[in-house]
Amino acid sequence: MVGEFEVICLQHLIPSLRVKDVTIFDLLAQEFHYGEFVFFSQLAAYLGRIAAIPAKDAQEIGHISELVYLYAKIHISVKEGTLEDAGFRSGVQMPVLLGDLFLGRFYRMLAECQKENCLPVYLDYMKDLNSREVDRLEQRNHAEPDAYYRNLLAQKVAEAVAVLAGEAFTEKESLQVAAENYLREQWQLVYGERITSLAQLEEKL
Repeated sequence: MVGEFEVICLQHLIPSLRVKDVTIFDLLAQEFHYGEFVFFSQLAAYLGRIAAIPAKDAQEIGHISELVYLYAKIHISVKEGTLEDAGFRSGVQMPVLLGDLFLGRFYRMLAECQKENCLPVYLDYMKDLNSREVDRLEQRNHAEPDAYYRNLLAQKVAEAVAVLAGEAFTEKESLQVAAENYLREQWQLVYGERITSLAQLEEKL
């Protein structure tokens, strides 16, 4: 059953999944699951209650973080190859463009929600993401990337919530622990069914 919070976050996120008259599902041969569209919004809401920030701020951080998650997931799915390989060139173009589209929408939403003070948190995430991916592609790091990036993003959501809580909030370390525990306990529970179209996602509303 879809909870009220899932409905709220998906209604805000779904417009970002459309690209003119098509959707990301039409443009990417890539697997998504239900929880990938709601998990970081749920995490932000949970951490927001712990830090006692306004629910609206937590929701906005959740939406912003979902856009960052989709950007990362799409970019790290780019197939390896060389520019001399025509198959690689055709396969890499759409994921790169769509990843950049989500990144642009992240910046726009950050400005519209007046959350620019959280920008350094997410820039640090992107810096680590890019560095880690370069290492992986150069075969210096064989770790499974999805798990690493969602673990790192959970930490960054906690940092962003702490930023919004302000200097008076002194429980930043406990917020990080709460994020790690929530990820470990809830990720598989909300991950759920495979989502292959925007229509299928909207049906859950």
